[in-house]
Amino acid sequence: KASCGGPALGMPGEGCCLEDAAFNESAGVVEVAGPTWVSISPVLGQAFRFKLSGPEVPVGSHVLLRLRDEGGRCGFGVRDDFERKASSVRHAVEQDSEIPFGISASSRGRAYNISGEVGSQVFVTYVHRRLAYSICWCAVDCFRTLTGDINEDAFGAEVGEFYPRGPETEDVYPLLAIAGVQFAVTIQGNRLSDRDRIRIADSSVQCGDPETGHSLAFRNYICGRGDSRCIESPAGNSPPTALEDLGQEAQTEVIIRRETWAPVEIDTPGLYRLCWCVDDTWDPIKLESHGHCGAGYQYAVEAGTVLVQGLFGHQPFPCTAFRPCNLEILSQLPFDAEDEIMVVAPPPTSTNSLVSNCGRGTSGIEAVLSATRAVFPTTTTEQVSTTRYRRDTSTTQGGNGTNGSLELVASTTTAMPPEP
Repeated sequence: KASCGGPALGMPGEGCCLEDAAFNESAGVVEVAGPTWVSISPVLGQAFRFKLSGPEVPVGSHVLLRLRDEGGRCGFGVRDDFERKASSVRHAVEQDSEIPFGISASSRGRAYNISGEVGSQVFVTYVHRRLAYSICWCAVDCFRTLTGDINEDAFGAEVGEFYPRGPETEDVYPLLAIAGVQFAVTIQGNRLSDRDRIRIADSSVQCGDPETGHSLAFRNYICGRGDSRCIESPAGNSPPTALEDLGQEAQTEVIIRRETWAPVEIDTPGLYRLCWCVDDTWDPIKLESHGHCGAGYQYAVEAGTVLVQGLFGHQPFPCTAFRPCNLEILSQLPFDAEDEIMVVAPPPTSTNSLVSNCGRGTSGIEAVLSATRAVFPTTTTEQVSTTRYRRDTSTTQGGNGTNGSLELVASTTTAMPPEP
């Protein structure tokens, strides 16, 4: 009645039904059919299946995943590019029978005595970020009629959650390295083992792309000088060289670990992605695997980045035979008295050998530091160091023995490589 509205609603009367206590008579029961709640703790980057079942779950219903804290609520707003790339989900088919079901993370789900035909759907899913996910469900009208595009507003039912396990993927500080100098790659997370593999990809490549692979600047074999033997880098396609327990997480009691691959060496300065994969088919006794980390798309988890600084690679230096040559060498790091440069001549039978010879025990003309000075241009904010080198004939190997001078100008720049 109008007189029941009350002044709080701008209507006459004293008002009623304004407090919860006023609703003291039962008018019936509303049944909400749909899937039973599921909670799963999957492994990052690894395919798994999960089942939604319950009253009125029709064949052909759909799900999408939202980042609970970094994205939005089910049915509110459209996912951006970052959120869409954080996972993938599809209906399971008969050929997916060997894909394992995800491990339950809690027993929050309850079965209710609700009328209606019970149905179920099985999905295959990948998650790529170590963040909490919401499972958003849609029963009907999941796609727009005219365009066929997904209607994300129709996925308003939150029916489950994922809490992934694996390496840390968010706010990971870049590993710092120097070009041509050995270093260790370390990854930290709550589900790490000797079955993990990495690829160090160029920043222009997204982890999980079909072409995801080691950068050309990554050295599969690390060699010493002279007759020193070459060793294969474990980061090439081998288990981590060390696993260290760091304790347990307070809430889940899952063991936190740090895994290390060493030695690793990268030739060229730049920013590189650490793409991670876990191969649960790896047999450490037989040293065999079914190849679950054999393709680029399987390295879809970005576990960090490597920032390599030092001399810029592949710098061209035009010189004339039998004439003094000035080489301007650019570097992101300052030079010091211990730096040396060796000019290596290719073998007579090689057509493109400079890259393959550097650092592989070859000999050449060695230039050592003789003087240095700093220059600060007024037209730029970059600090430039000019360094003069001389040819040290006492350490020359593989040359023609002729005395002469080799002058090099080395510049240090503060320019940083672009972020991915």
